[in-house]
Amino acid sequence: MREPYDLEWCRKKRFPETNITHLLTERELGMRREGSNFLKGSREFYQSISLCRGEHAVDRVHFFPLRFTPDGSKLIAIAQNFHEIYIFPYFGVQFGANCTRNELFNSIFRKRIVVQLINPLGNPRSPENLYFGILSRECAFITPDSRFLIVSSSFPIPESRSTFNRILRNQESLPPDSHLMNIVFYSIDLEKGQLVDKYKFDFDEINIQSGVYLLEWTLGILSVQHQTIHIFRIDKNSGAFVALKQIGPSVLDDDQLWDYQVNFENELIEQFFTAFRQRFLAFLFKQHSTNGTINQFLYEMDFYTQLKMQKIQFVGPELILIRMDLHPRNNDAHSGHQYMFVLLEWRLGQIEGIFDKSSSLLFNAFEKFSEGFKNGHLAYNYFPNSMDYCEAPRRQYEAIIEDQLRLQGEEQTRQRCLAILPLPNTQHLISSPYLDPNLFNIDERILFQIEKGRFQLDQPLKIYNLKTKNCHLKLEFHSDCGRAYPAFYARVLFHPIDPFVMSVCRGIQSDFISFYMPKRPTKFI
Repeated sequence: MREPYDLEWCRKKRFPETNITHLLTERELGMRREGSNFLKGSREFYQSISLCRGEHAVDRVHFFPLRFTPDGSKLIAIAQNFHEIYIFPYFGVQFGANCTRNELFNSIFRKRIVVQLINPLGNPRSPENLYFGILSRECAFITPDSRFLIVSSSFPIPESRSTFNRILRNQESLPPDSHLMNIVFYSIDLEKGQLVDKYKFDFDEINIQSGVYLLEWTLGILSVQHQTIHIFRIDKNSGAFVALKQIGPSVLDDDQLWDYQVNFENELIEQFFTAFRQRFLAFLFKQHSTNGTINQFLYEMDFYTQLKMQKIQFVGPELILIRMDLHPRNNDAHSGHQYMFVLLEWRLGQIEGIFDKSSSLLFNAFEKFSEGFKNGHLAYNYFPNSMDYCEAPRRQYEAIIEDQLRLQGEEQTRQRCLAILPLPNTQHLISSPYLDPNLFNIDERILFQIEKGRFQLDQPLKIYNLKTKNCHLKLEFHSDCGRAYPAFYARVLFHPIDPFVMSVCRGIQSDFISFYMPKRPTKFI
């Protein structure tokens, strides 16, 4: 007779506990290990909740969702006419458990708040009716307290209004281009549902994905056309834009006093540098002088003067990482031409370092402080997902570096890793339990597509449970292929707290929205 506890039984690996009832019993009886209350008590239950219910083509008002607020209390969306902002208060996924597809949206989002950005007073003769563009689907910045929303709109400039002085304002301004537009940034109070302030950039070119960065209450905007970094502070009480500094023609407040003392009629002056360019060249000269390569500095002087600011990123509250490129309008990260990185202390106007595209010093700093580079815009990130704190991203990163070193040299490997800097301010992806590397496993390439808001529809989204090693979620996205312009990408929005995911296909025409949520409670019994 076979013993119930033989050697084969002892060698079997114990299957982890995933039953919700047993997990609740362990929590109530205090059977967990000491010191694990915060992690297990708040997030381990997500490994037992699967989003098995998928509802496609949910009946709803026509809009395009942008993101959830960091506290998960509201959904931000753009109206179909791209002139209004919709605010949907989130009541909870539990209210849609017993609802059909036609009733699902109104059960989870019961009311709608409309914020008019164009002519909010209703004046029919307002010039905004003529000069108002469409809202950007890539700009949706929210302050840490989830109260104020920052969006932008842009419209092309009529040729009759274009003047030479407005297009070329300083020595660093780029030549005229067809991409010049009038861009307006709006600040919206989400609690009151009204517009509180706006700031306009005339005859400018701003890349929303790589030229706008929000760190807590500090907003940085890079003007590519005029090569100027505008730094604002969002007022915590009113949400208004408070201008702090402009970095470009001047770096400090008293730099403009020097401009009035320079005699521009002097024939000996061939070129006049801006304040930022002068500090940039002075730092490089001191660096070459220390290394004893002044002749190399003189040889590459033309290259240094032709570099333009292309991307920015806040690295801490006082440092800005700037990418200087020969082609600032080209946003290709893996470009073949030369570029450099500048680390600027914007409060004091000092350059702390200049690095080439394969700098070992910047590469080591990126490896050591990857959380600050990747999630530097998050004011309070209690669940970091970078390789500094998570083992799975660390192993994946080390495997990629090992493969690159085997195929290429060390210098080319550093160049490919630093090519993604500065990292954009992630707006669509927020801290979700289903994207926590300590709980689930997801491909880094798929995660990058979710962060960019362009998930490809030809593949399902698979998330694996690290406790059971099985596929925990498999979300399939659908698009209306019968339309004249079918969509090929989808924006996937994860709720920061509840087990709720929504997706919308990105196309020329408005497509349907899909909800992914747990099954009805009766189906678990």
